[in-house]
Amino acid sequence: MSIYKPPTLCELAVQSLLWNEATAISTLEYLPINLFPQVFKEAFTGRRMGLLKAMVVAWPFSYLPVGALMKTPDVELFQAVLDGVDILQTQKVRPRSWRLGILDLRNMNQDFWDVWAGRDWYYSTETERNAQVCNELRQDLKVVTELSLSSHLKEHQAHLLHWAQQRKDCVRLCCVKMKICDSPIEIIKEVLDIFPPDYIEELELYTSQVQPFLCHIAPHLGRMTRLHKLNVIHMVLNIHTVKNTLADIEMFPVQFLSHFCNFNSLKHLSIDGIYFLPGHMQVLFG
Repeated sequence: MSIYKPPTLCELAVQSLLWNEATAISTLEYLPINLFPQVFKEAFTGRRMGLLKAMVVAWPFSYLPVGALMKTPDVELFQAVLDGVDILQTQKVRPRSWRLGILDLRNMNQDFWDVWAGRDWYYSTETERNAQVCNELRQDLKVVTELSLSSHLKEHQAHLLHWAQQRKDCVRLCCVKMKICDSPIEIIKEVLDIFPPDYIEELELYTSQVQPFLCHIAPHLGRMTRLHKLNVIHMVLNIHTVKNTLADIEMFPVQFLSHFCNFNSLKHLSIDGIYFLPGHMQVLFG
């Protein structure tokens, strides 16, 4: 025999508010702060695009982990959230309650939506560390993400990169974790030009296009001062795969490996399935 569990007063208030989207938007200024997370979550799952956009503008917390709500990337939902950011950036006079400092697009920090701690926002240890990293930059809005790059950009990735490219001067972009798996060189160049390598903390590399890859990635490696985890997988550096002069065969791996001495924060290094010419490992461990 099932026991009926009536909705709480809070749940009834949220349901009533969402009944009319126009009314909900007009009352956001008076919405109690503790109702914002639940109303945002309901608007997100219910695909109330207009309300989502308005809630980003009115968001009363410093942190918005929208990626935790998006189990499957959705361009339309991305657009609604980014439209809200654009409205904030273009307003000459921002709302008095405006506090949004970090928009987190990573699929993590679900605890924010599941736990209401009655504080500014709920921190996990990793969330707090990443927030502090971003706050060291400047007081503008930070967009934090992870990128997994393969043979082509997915629709939501292309959409985010296009948006980010147009707003490099007014939004601080932080890619904390990046995976590059046989990505075309033009994609790698575009991503590293948009998302500064300075704030990459985890990097995974896999490529069979060794020579052009090393030409473009090596200059950026020296700027990855926060890198603490690096995985290099199946990068073949020998005369059978790199068709060039012997001088080039020697130069490109050395150029790549020589940056390792600058990784002062590197704590985890994994090298798997790598074939070097004699002497290359001396560069790495020398």
